[in-house]
Amino acid sequence: MFAKAATDTPPTAPPDEANLAVEPPAILEEFDAVLESEAFTPDESRVITVFEDGSARVWDQSKAPAGSVLEGHTGLIYAVAISPDGAQAITCSVDKSLRIWDLTRGSQTRAIENLPAGVWSVSYSRDGKQIAIGLHDNRVQIRSTDDMELITEFKQDAIGWVYAVSFNHDGTKIASTSGVSGWIWSTADGKELLELKGHSDEVTCIDFSPDGSRVMTGAGDNTARLWNAAKGGDSLKTLQHDARVNCVRFNSDGTRIVTGGTDNIGRVWDLNTGEVLFNLEGHTEAITTADYSPDDTRIVTGSNDFTTRIWDASNGQQLATLEGHADEINSAVFSRDGKRIVTGSRDRTARIWEAAPWHISDYPGEDSQTHMQRFNLWSHQRQND
Repeated sequence: MFAKAATDTPPTAPPDEANLAVEPPAILEEFDAVLESEAFTPDESRVITVFEDGSARVWDQSKAPAGSVLEGHTGLIYAVAISPDGAQAITCSVDKSLRIWDLTRGSQTRAIENLPAGVWSVSYSRDGKQIAIGLHDNRVQIRSTDDMELITEFKQDAIGWVYAVSFNHDGTKIASTSGVSGWIWSTADGKELLELKGHSDEVTCIDFSPDGSRVMTGAGDNTARLWNAAKGGDSLKTLQHDARVNCVRFNSDGTRIVTGGTDNIGRVWDLNTGEVLFNLEGHTEAITTADYSPDDTRIVTGSNDFTTRIWDASNGQQLATLEGHADEINSAVFSRDGKRIVTGSRDRTARIWEAAPWHISDYPGEDSQTHMQRFNLWSHQRQND
């Protein structure tokens, strides 16, 4: 059901790796609404997608494209979060509500309505005991997942929506963005710990380092900034793009970060030196999303050029181009085992792709053959199975 390389016979010579195209066999149906976001459940068995028309669907990967429709919102759904155990999902909407869904049955278990404003963002703590939501009125709320009761709330001193919320590794802090600043808060009492000041344009994205000691933000001022999240809120490094930064993502040990923006180029940075290690060049329109594979061997990027691309995270070599979407890519994310990628597009479809592990020992063939030759041999055998 997953994507295979677009080759009919095993190659006798190395193919042009930068132009290797992969076709998606699993299309999660077409709708009359734009796909906003999607995520894998932790056990990789299901994908949840949300759409502009206020609907969401849960897809059983073993039965795609059949799916359960999650209906109840009366307005655009902005985001979805899946609980760490994969049992539940929360959707948030401009209709000023949260809805909690049982992903096994595809049914709503609870709704929190009449919130003070529409909800832009949502995040689970890593232990699954709390959620944070970001509202259109610059308010952040923390709620218990046991009963969804409000634990604390606080309001950011900025003009704009709360574009992103994210818990740190142990759930004691939360980062949020709005306007030209980022903030770090105590989850215990909602006390403002730090304001991350320095950007001169709208902050679009935020990511905690794996150990929680640093935060990376990206903004419309053409920069990504690394901040000390432990004390002082000092800006440690400024990483310069040639245009708006749309996405930032740490690797698993926090030594590197990938950024992407409207200059059509992805960049991988050494955070010890603040230098660019290499660029990810190939997209012809803005990069909107980026993610590391769990083992840090690959990077996936999505773009307004309708393509998703897989890159070697050690040197920036393009490994594959995922073609099939008919409009801009909004999001692309690796599954937790690194074997699959789910993409969402403004063409109203989500697609599941088989993202090869890219370890040469995983494929048939001879030691004398190149990595890509052995991958294509494996793909050819898959096609004939």
